Amino acid sequence: MKEGFTVREDYWGGDLGVKQTKAIVHQLFKGNEYWFWMGTEVENAKISVHVYDSNGNLAEVEQWQKQHFAAARV
Repeated sequence: MKEGFTVREDYWGGDLGVKQTKAIVHQLFKGNEYWFWMGTEVENAKISVHVYDSNGNLAEVEQWQKQHFAAARV
C-alpha cells in the first residue's frame, strides 16, 4: 500500500491587519489528516493557526509557530 499526502488546490489568500483575526470555514472528512498553514513575508510578524470543531472546541492534535509561520494538524 502506498502512503502519502494529496495536496488540495484549495486556499485562502488575502491580507490581515495587525491584531486582526479571520475565520475560514472548510468541510473536513472523517478519517483524513489535514494540515493548515499560514505564513507572511513580514519577518517580525507573529501569527497563529488553530482549528475548531463545529461546537467551537479546539480540534487540532498538533500546532506550531516558528518565526513568521504557523500550522495546525487535524
